[in-house]
Amino acid sequence: MKTDFQKEKKRCFLVFKKDLYFYRYCNNRQYRCDQIFTHYRLGFFVAHVLKKMNLKIPKILLGEWKKKIRKFDTIVISDYAYFPGLEKIISNVNPNCRIVFYYMNSIKYIKERYLEIDYIKSLFGKNIYSYNQTDANKYNIYFKPTMYKLPEKLNLEQNAFTDFVYLGRDKNRGNGISEFNNVVCKKYSANIKILDYHGQLGCKKFVDYEKYIFNMLLPAKVIIDMIEEPSECVTLRALEALFFDKKYLTNNIKIKEMEIYNLLKENTLFIDYKRINLDEIDDFMNKKTKIIDSKEKEKYIFENWLKNI
Repeated sequence: MKTDFQKEKKRCFLVFKKDLYFYRYCNNRQYRCDQIFTHYRLGFFVAHVLKKMNLKIPKILLGEWKKKIRKFDTIVISDYAYFPGLEKIISNVNPNCRIVFYYMNSIKYIKERYLEIDYIKSLFGKNIYSYNQTDANKYNIYFKPTMYKLPEKLNLEQNAFTDFVYLGRDKNRGNGISEFNNVVCKKYSANIKILDYHGQLGCKKFVDYEKYIFNMLLPAKVIIDMIEEPSECVTLRALEALFFDKKYLTNNIKIKEMEIYNLLKENTLFIDYKRINLDEIDDFMNKKTKIIDSKEKEKYIFENWLKNI
């Protein structure tokens, strides 16, 4: 006799590298996160070579998740986990499996031609989602904000000894964050690392996400979030602010139009990085951080997100 678990349908979210970000903590058997290739470096190299030869990826390259394709009712493929032919492999094994494509990055910044919106629409039809409401409206696809997952055995009540924290790639925001640091750090402390940035705050070495959580994020009071232009999207840093009960400093005024802002607004300060007002910063830092009820966060938890897509 089948157990309740065996009767329930299973879903899979495919990423290009599972030990990045919060993916490593998504270990639920029913709503799971898997890496597209078992050995991602070798897999991506071979897949790119085959792509240039106009050949589809072979099933043998795929990770262990390929053995469970028949058990999935839905497989969600994140943008950089997709290679031409992947959807065919899945549908050939399980014709009843719903295959969804999910843009986790702004479409205009994606350079790979096989990830361009027109090509993806020709393959996935209406089963396309974006983390970005602006992109969803522009390209007539579905919108679904990103998800998050906390590590286990986490002490969210530990004392903070750094005021501001930022870790991320330059993406045309390094100078703005550097200007902010120059003004604010005359009075406050900050732990800022900007990947691919050639200024003083530049960081050449990749920082493991778990080390970032325990060595940079947890000991900080405020998460810095800066984007090149305002956009209706829920960023990873906005989710970190929500789940870790941190204050949130951002230039993205369009987040006010997002549902998540109702949870973040008491802990949020909007700033212009080129015109820093220290009086506003002082008031913000002296204000008590509001702790968000865990029930309010459930919508953004990975398993619930995948269950409801």
